[in-house]
Amino acid sequence: MMKGQRMNTNRGLWSYLGVVVVRRLGGVIRGLGLLALVGCSLVDPASESAEVSAPPAIPLWEPAEWRSSATPLMIQVCVDFSDGYPAEYREHALGLVADGVEALAAPGGGAGTVFVAMMSANSFPDSNLIGVFELRPVAPAEEPPATLTVPPTATSGLIDPQGKREAERLATAEALAVDAANAANATAFAAAQSTHQAVAGAELARAREFGEMLRAFRPRLSVAARATLDALGCISRAAERMAEYEGRKLLIIASDLDGTGEQQVSPNLDLSGVRVRVIDLPSDNAGQADGWYFRTQHWLRQFGNAGTQDVEFYDPAASQLLTLADLLPPDVGLQVTGEGR
Repeated sequence: MMKGQRMNTNRGLWSYLGVVVVRRLGGVIRGLGLLALVGCSLVDPASESAEVSAPPAIPLWEPAEWRSSATPLMIQVCVDFSDGYPAEYREHALGLVADGVEALAAPGGGAGTVFVAMMSANSFPDSNLIGVFELRPVAPAEEPPATLTVPPTATSGLIDPQGKREAERLATAEALAVDAANAANATAFAAAQSTHQAVAGAELARAREFGEMLRAFRPRLSVAARATLDALGCISRAAERMAEYEGRKLLIIASDLDGTGEQQVSPNLDLSGVRVRVIDLPSDNAGQADGWYFRTQHWLRQFGNAGTQDVEFYDPAASQLLTLADLLPPDVGLQVTGEGR
């Protein structure tokens, strides 16, 4: 009987221990579950759901889209080569035009065409042309592209190791992409700058060649060709060239305007919209004190009848202070439109 009682007592002990173990295991499991919930609440939700992605695309620098905003310009120059006109005056006039063409051919200059012609006894034919120069606009040089930088990446708020590693990986990838973009921009800018310098240099070389030709021009005219001056012949031919031209128009005359020979005037001489500038006009006329006044008033009427009131006269002293830019109509020049990226 005592032996059976001991057996019952053992079963009760094992039952009791089982209950205790189960209860303690249950507590541990509940504790682990609570810790899991707390851990989830501390992790950045965005980092949990973050997917592996590439850094954003970086736009590369490109040359600016450029075109001239200036209205095209036509310049007609008539230079007196008659015996009655001092050689130093015509040489100064040709030098003024040569310097001006070189200035207009530089980057940022204007666009258009320059005709330079002789005035002599027969000034109307195109055989009097000394030269024609086409002004091709060249854009100003661009500024170098700005250096790209990577904004700082905030990872201090990320507790989840995987999210933090992903953010650091993306920051590293973006830094590499920015470095590559800066290198590509530098290469593209260097190529654009090289091309621009080549184009600008070629245009300036053309202008200098034209200018040197004007400065050195010494025609061998016959005695008959130099004896008289057909002033209206050169003016009429210039007006015909400008008649169909859509743009700004400038007529430069270097002469004493003392038309002693036959004047070949066009029956429909039209200088509407033309700016006329007479330079190196001698201030005396065969010893007459009123020579300047009478000549300028006569030609003001001539030009007015042809449709223009925009006329100015400069004696040799005033002409020495001029440049071609002082004679040009307004709105000469170029502007850059658009921006390099």
